[in-house]
Amino acid sequence: MSSPEPATSVLALASRPPSEAAFAKLMDALAAQAKAGEALALAPVEAQLDAWPDAARMWRVWQPKHPGWSLVRRLDLSHAHWAKPWRPATLSSEAGAGLTQLDLNLGWPKRGASGKDLCTGASFWPAAPALLGLQTLNISLATLDEVALKLGRTPGLRALKVWDGAARDRAFEVDELAPLTELRRLELGRCDLSDRCLPESVALEELHLDAVAGLGGLGGSRLERLRLLELTNLDLGGRPLPPMPALERLVLRGVDGVEGALVHLSDAVVIEAELFHPRHFLGLVEDPRLRALSCYFWDDPDAPAPALGALSGLERLRYEVYMETEEEPELSSLGGLRELALCAGEEPTDSWPELTCDLERLRGLTQLRALDLNRRNVANPGVLAELVKLERLDLHGCEGIESLDFLAKLERLEVLSLPSTVEDLGVLERLPKLRELRLVGPKYGDGEILEDWRLRDCSVLGRLSSLEILHIGDKDEVEGLDLSGCVKLRELEIGEMDKLETITGLESLPALRSLSLELGEESPYAEAWEARGLGWSFVGREAVAALRASLRETPL
Repeated sequence: MSSPEPATSVLALASRPPSEAAFAKLMDALAAQAKAGEALALAPVEAQLDAWPDAARMWRVWQPKHPGWSLVRRLDLSHAHWAKPWRPATLSSEAGAGLTQLDLNLGWPKRGASGKDLCTGASFWPAAPALLGLQTLNISLATLDEVALKLGRTPGLRALKVWDGAARDRAFEVDELAPLTELRRLELGRCDLSDRCLPESVALEELHLDAVAGLGGLGGSRLERLRLLELTNLDLGGRPLPPMPALERLVLRGVDGVEGALVHLSDAVVIEAELFHPRHFLGLVEDPRLRALSCYFWDDPDAPAPALGALSGLERLRYEVYMETEEEPELSSLGGLRELALCAGEEPTDSWPELTCDLERLRGLTQLRALDLNRRNVANPGVLAELVKLERLDLHGCEGIESLDFLAKLERLEVLSLPSTVEDLGVLERLPKLRELRLVGPKYGDGEILEDWRLRDCSVLGRLSSLEILHIGDKDEVEGLDLSGCVKLRELEIGEMDKLETITGLESLPALRSLSLELGEESPYAEAWEARGLGWSFVGREAVAALRASLRETPL
């Protein structure tokens, strides 16, 4: 165990960038300060406390009386976040005074678990003190013996997430929300509302409903201030949603019975939809308010492609292609598209998707800002040169691309993922705004990586002065990397590369904050680095500084 920090270091430790090591030292310093009878003067760092991770991930053991509670703002009491089971315990009102977020999602007790070893909601939540500063509460009712949530103890709540209300003896009572006059965001999952209306005292701005029954009362609810409505795994049954004059965005995920349900919504509402079956498209086929559409026909890959010709307002489209897919949607009438994904929807174990995507069908989509062709076999890649407004392009795992010459005209590109089928990266030097680059082999469904034996020369990387993020790996023929010119590089990830012998410039990258190396067992540096206790991942300024010091002794 590390020796306690002097009390005078508390403010300095609290001001550091959040990390588990810094938090552990801070806890020792607070304990020493409390033992010395000194007051905890933390006001100067109050504004920084919200940046610290939740206490559960940092402490790893339940310490409700520790003076460090004065620092805790977010507390997650999920079992998975603790090093060992802990007995039921409660917070004092003083310890909980600073909490702004509480996650009480303990799930179902493990089979054979003893009540002495597990803290359930039945023991913690009913006995918890009034948490007057709490603003966000996420709670699962599956393990609550108490029926009432007693939300009067948390009058300042602005965001509430309630799950598994159907697991209780009776339906979730929306009347329990009445004391929450400040509530603006409500998320309900697997609950039964019993056709009850929301209390008049609640003026929501966001409402999220997932697999919720008893929606009949929604039609009479006061939703005048609602800006966002998100519905998931529901059947509207064609019943019209109530007028919502302030509604800006409606999100539908796997929703049936949409026909006739949207008639009272204004023309200004932006609709986003995720379809898991063709029937989910009914009621949206000709709706000009539909701006974003995602199609995942897992259960019916032979379903005909949806007719999108009437969706003149569509801006974002994602259509996942499966091995059995026989046709894809017609795109010629969607000239306003800004984001398009025609990626493979699965990772086969023995081959790459054989269905060819002819990029001729993208002609005319000149407003595209983002294009995702992940793991597709493409034809006519030269058409991409016409999409001059592209800022993001994903060609990861693509087949059929042997030259990157088309990139020369895409001067706005900022984020780029490249396939393992090209030998020359020289064109990257003509992309002045490129800040994120991924050069890694894709994985098959069985986890096998598609390695790249074509690429040998990566010297252009050292001349990409705008690059901030670089991931490179699975390049079996690359022997050296020169990164000395990547002066803005913040994040670097180098995967296994069998012949890699030299990495130049790591010790002199001024902006580097995160580094991950996987040089492989055959690397000549592996034994020396392990002998000095150096791992393969370095995150944060201190870790990178230690790496640089090591590199001065044994350069890569």
